Amino acid sequence: MTRFQTMYAKPPAAPVAPDAFQVQVTTPAPSTAFKVGFTSPTDLLVDWGDGNSDTYNTTGVKTHTYASAGTYTVSMSGHAHKIDFYTSATPTLLSAVLTPIVGVDGLVSCANMFYGCTALANLPDDLFRYVTGVLDFNSSFRGCTALDSIPDDLFRYNSDVTSFLGCFYGCYNISTLPADLFHYNPDVTSFANCFMYCNALTAIPAALFDYNVSVSSFAYTFYGCSALGGNAPALWTRDPAPTGTTCFYNCTGLSNYASIPAGWK
Repeated sequence: MTRFQTMYAKPPAAPVAPDAFQVQVTTPAPSTAFKVGFTSPTDLLVDWGDGNSDTYNTTGVKTHTYASAGTYTVSMSGHAHKIDFYTSATPTLLSAVLTPIVGVDGLVSCANMFYGCTALANLPDDLFRYVTGVLDFNSSFRGCTALDSIPDDLFRYNSDVTSFLGCFYGCYNISTLPADLFHYNPDVTSFANCFMYCNALTAIPAALFDYNVSVSSFAYTFYGCSALGGNAPALWTRDPAPTGTTCFYNCTGLSNYASIPAGWK
């Protein structure tokens, strides 16, 4: 890594933000249960938006049942190592993310956080700005089929992250990627499956992975991204050589597809 890359990959620490993390939940019928998984919560206050609230101090899936159909703002504040809307088995009820993740400290993983949230159409620009200790975004947005764009600086303040495995897997409405999406994440070792089956993706920014000098796996990263055009970055020429098993499988529209090594396509 060059001196310039080192400086560019470590932005200033984000300012501390108060208040609470808020999401929107839409229930289709009376007596609908909404569930959230918490890992290692401490005095984690959840206001369910219907006049009820609970405080949690134990790991597990927490359930709240809404008496009436409607749209509710759920607010969370306190401490937790992980918040997960997927494992709880009701991700489709989460209809929007209203704020950045603020008011919740201690997060070390965003794995599966919004996996399967099929109604989630957009993300706050600073969604992860205040959770600078996160180490992985594995499958964070997997299967978010309504999501059609990614904020430019989504991961700008997450310089300690090491894995984006399956992060946007199956987000088939995303057509473009921010050029600087991963420029501030120098310690990443895996982008395996990251954009697998992002069928609307039209191009790969030339410098998308230039600052990720520790990557050991690009396996299946763009597998099945059949709308890709332009040149694929020559990831297979890196030293040390990463794994690239079928990274560009069925990406036959790439201008340099013929020159991609056989194991990478």
